[in-house]
Amino acid sequence: MPKKFFDDEFKAKKVWQDYLKRSKSATTFKIRQAKSSKQVSNNPFTPHNAEVVIRVTGSSCDFNRLKAHLHYISRNGELEVFDKDEMRSYQGKESIESIAQSFNEYYEIKSKKELERDDIKPKREALHIVFSMKHYHNATTEQIKKASINAIKQMYPHNHFVIAMHNDTDNPHCHLVLKMMGDDGIRINPNKADLANMRELFARELRYMGVDAKATRKSRAFGELKLNGSENFGHKPHHYMVKDFGKANFNFNDENEMSYYVTYTTSKGKDITIWAKDLERVVNENNIQRGEYCRFAITDEVPRTITIKDKKQPNIVYSKVVYEKKWNVSVENRLERELNPLKHSSKSTYSTYDIQAQGQPTHTTQQAYQHTINTTQPQRKGFEW
Repeated sequence: MPKKFFDDEFKAKKVWQDYLKRSKSATTFKIRQAKSSKQVSNNPFTPHNAEVVIRVTGSSCDFNRLKAHLHYISRNGELEVFDKDEMRSYQGKESIESIAQSFNEYYEIKSKKELERDDIKPKREALHIVFSMKHYHNATTEQIKKASINAIKQMYPHNHFVIAMHNDTDNPHCHLVLKMMGDDGIRINPNKADLANMRELFARELRYMGVDAKATRKSRAFGELKLNGSENFGHKPHHYMVKDFGKANFNFNDENEMSYYVTYTTSKGKDITIWAKDLERVVNENNIQRGEYCRFAITDEVPRTITIKDKKQPNIVYSKVVYEKKWNVSVENRLERELNPLKHSSKSTYSTYDIQAQGQPTHTTQQAYQHTINTTQPQRKGFEW
């Protein structure tokens, strides 16, 4: 009996020692850290509450279900419903039919009776998506609406959708109904990766408006959350979203001369601005729109001759041949081109001409350049280098 007692005591002691050893291991520490990271604080100003939320609440497989959902998001016509361009808005119970019919352009969504009559298997015709934030005080409903519209237009530029704002709940949000068939004849089928990309675009658009918004992705190890900002959201390589363009003083400095700029956003969320007067031609000729994904590149150069007379020697003419860079653009899903960027730029050449000597050059290239410096130093302000 005493022997058995000592055996049990020894086993209990060994179990306790093993438990203490495991509790101090690196694996246990990581598990505890993962559990603590999942606990969201009640403080509304914690970083966790800056997370954006996108939920797919369902889908419409026929025209009848589509109309029923439009009744719901519009509160039977009491709330205003906007289209994708915010050019048209619908309000009133009688407008539900007009909203539903807007989904039948280019491709008609069949009713339940038509599907049964033609023995067609139902499929998703419109997706029901909700956009919101975990802590809604960070963004207004109007900001959420604009950010969700911009995000969907970037991902699915050819697909019709309408959106309604719900301000009468504890957590204001927006309902968006997205048509699965695009006007380009391609049917979309968003998966989990697409929804993750949609969240990141949604958060990025909110950040453009000054809202502290985040969209994090779960990794497989210990449930950690990591921000994945290195993807281009399924777009073509080197094609980035055009954010803005127009005429302005170079580098936005009033002391510089007027030029033309294009600002685009990289896949990592960094804004890049390129400058060139020729960009105005490229933007106008290709009808570039803000929000489109484009690739800009210098693909050619054109020589241009600049001449100026010597003020002290009227018969002497200085000539400079410069090479103007020509830009081109590839627009995703619209004007896609294979661009061959210019690898080597030609150097400018210089010449000095004597008009009385029948226009024959007296100096060329670098000799003319050195001659100009040595003989016309006071007049250098008149040159365009």
